[in-house]
Amino acid sequence: MIQEQGSFAVGGTVITTAGTYNNNKPTAEGQTFHGDHLYTFYQIPQNAKTLPIVMLHGAYQSGRSWETTPDGREGFQIIFLRRHFPVYTVDQPRRGRAGNSTVATTIEPAPNDQLFFDQFRIGKWPNYFDNVQFDRKPETLDQFFRSVTPNTGPYNADVISDAMSALFDKIGPGILFSHSQAGGPGWLTAIKNPNVKGIVALEPGSGFIFPEGELPEAMSSAAGTLTPEAEPLSDFEKLTRIPIIVYYGDNFPVEPTKERGQDNWRVRLAMAKLWVDAVNKHGGDARLVHLPEIDILGNDFLRSRLDQVRIVQTQGIEPDRILGVVLSPFIVGDVVQRLQGIIVAVGEASVDNGSGDPCRLVGAEVGRFEDSPHRALRRHGMTPDVFSVAHQHTAKILRPRAVRRRADDHLSDMAGAQFLRIGRKPEKGVDLTFCKEFQWVERGVAAGNPMNVVCRVETDLGSH
Repeated sequence: MIQEQGSFAVGGTVITTAGTYNNNKPTAEGQTFHGDHLYTFYQIPQNAKTLPIVMLHGAYQSGRSWETTPDGREGFQIIFLRRHFPVYTVDQPRRGRAGNSTVATTIEPAPNDQLFFDQFRIGKWPNYFDNVQFDRKPETLDQFFRSVTPNTGPYNADVISDAMSALFDKIGPGILFSHSQAGGPGWLTAIKNPNVKGIVALEPGSGFIFPEGELPEAMSSAAGTLTPEAEPLSDFEKLTRIPIIVYYGDNFPVEPTKERGQDNWRVRLAMAKLWVDAVNKHGGDARLVHLPEIDILGNDFLRSRLDQVRIVQTQGIEPDRILGVVLSPFIVGDVVQRLQGIIVAVGEASVDNGSGDPCRLVGAEVGRFEDSPHRALRRHGMTPDVFSVAHQHTAKILRPRAVRRRADDHLSDMAGAQFLRIGRKPEKGVDLTFCKEFQWVERGVAAGNPMNVVCRVETDLGSH
């Protein structure tokens, strides 16, 4: 249930012209012009979490990007609202409902639908990618094309980040979600305002900032050259004080290609990896997730896919009744699965792909355990280590990861499980961390067979 909702403008500037305003013969003289602010619509649920989420759209988009998918399903705005996060969706300065620009531009009806079809990696016009998670009904594509929104003034990352900083001044501490072109203004917002407590960057496409003197080489692609930008070290280091996670989707190569729409994202992923390394080199906490590498396939530009809820649900899971903790790497085909602490709830799985398929276990996808976890897991070629945990606990866990390589080359990728929190309801609790060390692994494991692992498990209990 919504406790409060509304909208407002924030940030921007006011221009005043010389002279005296004449009510009966109005001209520009003596008048003011309010511009370069942002617009935000917000909803605050009952029993809201402490930190709100602020969602900033990408190029040629608006706050609508977060509201509803082109095929009419709930977007990230509603998905996180249902999880009790206050959500603020933004139209950036000089875009959408924040169209008053202090700098003039010309807007022309330039045909660009097919370019965006390719750029958003739905496919290569007029064909869809085989595995793309985008509904193929004509009316869905029509909605996608009609989401395109032009700039009403020149794009300016400083103008956007100034307005975003003013928003965080108004609402206080929060988490910033940025998409594509908003990546650069997102970093700048965090530099300008310490109220940004974390960043989730979906396919940042420009504005990769590095410390002065540490810029990597510019990267050329079939879509042009991506050039890093310099920032004083003292400002860059502000990014090392908050957690940052960066996501990229599917259907672009890691090697050069002549396909413009795909090669464009190849260099952005490569630059993002260097950027994450730079943040961590200076003591930061940044992580990059390329979804195909964890066996989440077919995602386009991370805004219109069919499996948005699956991504969200598998990040933090809170089963009411916990039967055990399963810590067991295993192989499905040629994919080594790293199980980072799957928690099995009595009568149902802790990770649900939404299909309800019984005993389906592929990576993080689990349907429902019909009987004991030992029997259920063995039917799928797994040898589980199950550690008893008391009933009526709650927990949040790290998500499993799939690695498409040989098992014996990536043992470190399967090192145990770490709980974010596990505690008794309602107020008393303990912090519990499982540390799993591999002592040996049977090498040359055949695909489809369980991996035999000898390990040591230690627990560390401490009161809150």
